[in-house]
Amino acid sequence: LPLLEFLTVVPEEVLRADLIGERKAIVNQELTDSIPRVMPILETLLSAHHEYSERDIILKQKCLRCLQSWIQYGVPFEMLHLLIDHVIALFSIESMNDAATEVLVEFISQTRINYYQNTVCVKILQCMTGDWAKSQITKAINDGDELAARNLCRLMTTFGDNFTNYVAINFLRQDIVIYLEMMLMFAGFPGYFGQDQEISFFFMPLQFWFMLQESLCDPEVIPLISASDNDVSTSDIQTLNISPTNIQQIRESSIVIFRRLIEVLRGKVQYPPDSEWVEFTKELAISQISTPGRDQNQWQDLESTLFCIKSIAEAVSNGENVYLPQLFGSDVYGKLPVQGHTKLRNTAFSLIGSYADWFKSNPQYILSALNYLIPALSDIELALAAATAFKEVCDICRDSLVNGIEDLVNMYIPREKQKVIESIADVIQVLPPEKMVQPLLSITSDIIQTMKDIILHGRQNPSQFREIIITQLEYLTCCGRGIQPPDENLIVIDDDDLKTKQNFAVFDSIPVQDLTNALSEIIRNIAEIWYQDNEVIECLCKFLNIGIRITPNLLSIPFEIIVPLIKISFQRHPHANWLETAVQIVTVYGSSPKHGVDLMDVLISLTSTTIQHVRSKAGKFLSDLY
Repeated sequence: LPLLEFLTVVPEEVLRADLIGERKAIVNQELTDSIPRVMPILETLLSAHHEYSERDIILKQKCLRCLQSWIQYGVPFEMLHLLIDHVIALFSIESMNDAATEVLVEFISQTRINYYQNTVCVKILQCMTGDWAKSQITKAINDGDELAARNLCRLMTTFGDNFTNYVAINFLRQDIVIYLEMMLMFAGFPGYFGQDQEISFFFMPLQFWFMLQESLCDPEVIPLISASDNDVSTSDIQTLNISPTNIQQIRESSIVIFRRLIEVLRGKVQYPPDSEWVEFTKELAISQISTPGRDQNQWQDLESTLFCIKSIAEAVSNGENVYLPQLFGSDVYGKLPVQGHTKLRNTAFSLIGSYADWFKSNPQYILSALNYLIPALSDIELALAAATAFKEVCDICRDSLVNGIEDLVNMYIPREKQKVIESIADVIQVLPPEKMVQPLLSITSDIIQTMKDIILHGRQNPSQFREIIITQLEYLTCCGRGIQPPDENLIVIDDDDLKTKQNFAVFDSIPVQDLTNALSEIIRNIAEIWYQDNEVIECLCKFLNIGIRITPNLLSIPFEIIVPLIKISFQRHPHANWLETAVQIVTVYGSSPKHGVDLMDVLISLTSTTIQHVRSKAGKFLSDLY
């Protein structure tokens, strides 16, 4: 499996790499020379017949994914010929169907395959029109289960898009007739699009039909027959290998097929009967009727009006001072319901977020808008829209909200807490360094205490408390992301940078030192307790990376703590996330001479551990294989 993963990644990375000149030619030549060695390995693995144990299924799926990667890079058709036969054989196996579909779609989408279309089309048509494929679409229609035939529909549609002329020329052939019948079945898949199913339009089977119509009417594909003598030129017959009789039969048969298509499409564009149409909206109607308060139609009219105002937000000038003050003042927002009416209130919250730029130019109206929005943060049905709007306003209007930072910090709610924490941190970021510490400590104190308690219990049963520790790490990450200046991407530490030294000196206080020590101890414990849990480590590294990137450096873990932590943690379990954090550390501290020895030491350790891990995995795979 490690070998297959490696062989999959190499051609993908070469295609993505921004190589130029001689270096690009050398790399491409090396990869091209490797094709004769790679293809036999894939053929051996794909052709091996087992009882499809779980291990064999995974192996073949990885092998198919690897083959897809090499097809994208560009493998000569002569080397793919036998491999595609094995892929087609796996297409009808349920556990392999997804991966095999991806390979076949990639294969027939390559323009160079057109030179071999006679061979390719016969193989693919046998796959798509065989007994298994016909049974799949029949079963899907009878059961109303579009998922059962979605891969088949995608393959057939891709085939039609790439070989339309081939279908037109061979219109009378039996496998083409079956193919067209199945495409009609997909276009007319039972149910209403968007309500019952999506397959009739989702994979664009309709596009195939107008392309086929163009091919049938193209004289270079199907020659025109003279109306006077019912004859066609000898050169066209020799070039296309098609007789006047066949041309006439194709014309007649195509008319029949397209008449059937029109009947199918006529049914698909009809509105549902009233009985079904009412059923679609029944739940919505019941909800609206049962809502107490103002007349329902009036609330609906207001909701649609608010939605229209929201939709034109980008076109409204920030200097508008006549109608928007009325909207966000007591005339409209002051009279909106504060209970129930979920859809109306969600629309009202979204509108506030859409006009964040206007609030920035008109800060006197921010408070009234937030007073309407903030109470909804604790309502499960409204929290998402309210928190999103709250974040947008805090992010854009942070300078205007600085004076009210204490009220924001004291506002803690259980739902959508990540968005709220990041939003409050956005505002904290604007404060001068000496005023930033206390609000930040207020936000993080509850999170840190929770993490300390969880660590005490987590040592005995890590799996039971993993979700809670992940949540708290996400809170810290959101806080770190919020206090990062919006125009900062990465801060590279330079020992000679006087401004950087002054910024760090400002935060060399006892409260900040206590915060740093507490975070460092928590991070060590998490890395030790949940060292095998990929999701926990991923969240942990995200927090570390945010801390490395921000300045001022209030939430970052010190260099002397994080470097040995990466080294020890990667030795415990080689998660790739530790490598990403190591890259971040090297980027930030690499220009500092005093950190050179430590950085070199950790890089040597990471490299050694990686090589040992790859060798052990490769050895285990080969021993299992033989």
